[in-house]
Amino acid sequence: MNKKIILFDIDYTLFDTTKFKKILAEEIAELTNQPLKGFHEILEEVYYKARFNNHFEPSLFSRILQERIKRDVINDDLVRVWANKNLIKQATYPEAESVLKKLQSKNYELGIFSTGNSEFQLAKVSLFEDYLHKKHIHIFSNKEEKVAELVEQYRDYSLFLVDDFVSILAIAKKTNVNITTVWIKRGKYAEKAVMPFGFIPDATIFNLDELPGIIDIEGAK
Repeated sequence: MNKKIILFDIDYTLFDTTKFKKILAEEIAELTNQPLKGFHEILEEVYYKARFNNHFEPSLFSRILQERIKRDVINDDLVRVWANKNLIKQATYPEAESVLKKLQSKNYELGIFSTGNSEFQLAKVSLFEDYLHKKHIHIFSNKEEKVAELVEQYRDYSLFLVDDFVSILAIAKKTNVNITTVWIKRGKYAEKAVMPFGFIPDATIFNLDELPGIIDIEGAK
């Protein structure tokens, strides 16, 4: 039987990005001496302006924030906030670690397939480093451009992809019909998702607790 590899997206799969933004609003408002009321909306505005090549760039965020609130902000101070493991831990989904631990105990090899700023994304997954294989951690500036290449890389394995973006899963399935696509339907992108024509995920879940049973069933086929 082929070795089973499970690759997880990060945002809205292992990590509640919406919750993290609210936590950040409180921390950065205090750091910059801004009133908290309305600051979350300012942060959201700056966050989307700080996206480059379709992913978030913390350094760009710092520059735009300074312009928006007309106050000097020390970039290193902001970086420490973004990479604060205590804050990151508060925003991980509560079931994430226990599910990864359970899957690891079944000798599945676990990894990451995500997009975004590599340093920031690695700070998030560092909380789960005991369960992940470094060779299976893949973070790209634009994973849509890399998904076909990655699927080909794992052609000789039983590959499972867990993602909140159905478009990524659809490309992966088109590349290799033998992989198992698991759509985790949570977060703002999944809520607004339009299913690509002709594609149906192999499984749809709303919480990672549902995943181990699905992996066991699909892996036994």
